[in-house]
Amino acid sequence: MKRTVIFATIAVLLIIVVSATLVIVNNMPAKNDPFYVGVTYGGDTTADAKLLIDKVKNYTNLFVLQSGTLQRNNTAMDEIGDYAIASGLHFAVYSGVDEAFQSTDWINTAQQRWGSQFLGIYYNDEPGGKMLDGYVNLVPSISNATVGNSTTTIGSAGVLKMGGGGIQVGDTTYYPNGTIRVYKSTGMPPNPSSWTSSSDTPKVVDGTNTGISYYPNGSITINESANSITYYPDGSMTEQLKGKDFFTMENGSDRISQVEPYSSVLAKSPIKNCDEAAQNFVNRNRSSLSWLDNQSVTLFTADYALYWWDYQSGYDVVLAELGWNNTDAQEIGLVRGAANLQDKSWGTIITWTYTQPPYLTAETKCIMKCACHMSPVPSTL
Repeated sequence: MKRTVIFATIAVLLIIVVSATLVIVNNMPAKNDPFYVGVTYGGDTTADAKLLIDKVKNYTNLFVLQSGTLQRNNTAMDEIGDYAIASGLHFAVYSGVDEAFQSTDWINTAQQRWGSQFLGIYYNDEPGGKMLDGYVNLVPSISNATVGNSTTTIGSAGVLKMGGGGIQVGDTTYYPNGTIRVYKSTGMPPNPSSWTSSSDTPKVVDGTNTGISYYPNGSITINESANSITYYPDGSMTEQLKGKDFFTMENGSDRISQVEPYSSVLAKSPIKNCDEAAQNFVNRNRSSLSWLDNQSVTLFTADYALYWWDYQSGYDVVLAELGWNNTDAQEIGLVRGAANLQDKSWGTIITWTYTQPPYLTAETKCIMKCACHMSPVPSTL
């Protein structure tokens, strides 16, 4: 993970630097709030982690282990934590979603082992960003959809938040611009177990694929194709297109009149408005954090959007990501405002500006260079 982190807060100011990059804060808090300057380590050996600790311990007081490999190795985490704290640093550990099940016992041990020197858990990167830009399965947060006065159980169909912002429920997709598309197909492939030998006769399946597009202005179009697919015992297949039709009100009003109107299909959407979308996001995150319900540990993440709802989900600290040619003042204002209004801690993380060398801006490089000439950070601030 190649990025630089600055973590600021009302009660805490934390700077985390990814890889071996260094950062300083040039505006110290006016009051005696706890203040942390640190680095994160994303490598895969304890030896390299110790080398990084030795390199930065004179001008940092926090070490964050953010290793995809070592987060699965409790012995390595203990060794690195012992070394970091013996070097006068605080210690925190990243935990991914897949590692949550094995982290609870280790957290209890870490708190007993290092006390207040153990800063907390950096759990699951960018939950808000993933919700906006990634494919996210919302089930089990959504279990049914209300249509009129009746409730329809979604069940195994699931609800998928698509990368572009659309919501897919079974064969229906709801797009952000209001367009709705329903895809239906007939003609199921044969069960491979039905063949007893490679000499069995290939099986031919005739089917149709229908795509119905509903638009906010009430217009409807239908794409319909007929095909014939031949399946062979060796797993191969061939397809022959037999016909393709495109219907609009001009050439297929009778065909279109047989499908549901736009309003009826829209009413089946499991997420009706922004409030429901926000609650779904919060519910899903709370579910993913439930394994920490009985843990008195500081929980933080880094994100580039939806800071308010990250806090609502249960995070104690959110690091706004700076970089990617976004507006730094806006990101800081959003995360700080969300934190202040909810009495939470906040901070920033400096990400790469470019995806190729030099990766960082000249201004960021200057800040990092200045860090090498800092006076040592006090052990208690």
